[in-house]
Amino acid sequence: MLAYAMHRSIAAVPFLCVAGTRYVYPALFEQLFCLGVKVANPPLAKTLSQIQINYFTWKYVSSVLRYMGYRAVLMVILATGSVVLTPLFGGVFAIVAFSYKVRRMEVVFGLSLVGLYCVPATRSTALDLVRTWFDSRTIARELFAPFVDRQLALKALNLPHLDPHYVGVPMLKWPQHQAVLFGFSYTLSYLMQYAYIGPFVWLLGSVAAGHVTALLLQSHRSACPVK
Repeated sequence: MLAYAMHRSIAAVPFLCVAGTRYVYPALFEQLFCLGVKVANPPLAKTLSQIQINYFTWKYVSSVLRYMGYRAVLMVILATGSVVLTPLFGGVFAIVAFSYKVRRMEVVFGLSLVGLYCVPATRSTALDLVRTWFDSRTIARELFAPFVDRQLALKALNLPHLDPHYVGVPMLKWPQHQAVLFGFSYTLSYLMQYAYIGPFVWLLGSVAAGHVTALLLQSHRSACPVK
């Protein structure tokens, strides 16, 4: 169990490398994100590139430290205890937490994980899926940071091609697109675990995140036009 938990904890390395790269060359992710936005919405891409933000903040450092802390706690929970205590305090907690978070997005998916966990042969698979979910929440925040960190400034600009009410709501809490954002970040989180292709997946994901952002804004505006 200890070897299994340590092996799975290595999956956090790609994210930590990306977090470090963000401080060394933050413009890289900005340019890739805006490139994706430009494909679907050139005016929005130009506006985003003109809004300057500071990534060198304690808020970002604390978010990375929290992620590392969550990772460490998850590894300890899965690695310690007896055969009876580990599933009880580790697996059940993770499954319940996951099911609670996705209850409004995909009930069938949450129930499927509970079913997988109840079967001894597929219990490890269920825990792997939950661990990937924990990673995907942080990865989503990183991928969409170029837009999320500019949302307040965009709302203040009151641009005619954007709905100010929608822009004012934190992107990761957009009710109509929770399933889309969840599936997008979850898929990338799963692929980033693999050696060699992980960094390329992240770079491609940065471009795709910008494109998805522009498409979601356009779809909302077409459904609920600003009066």
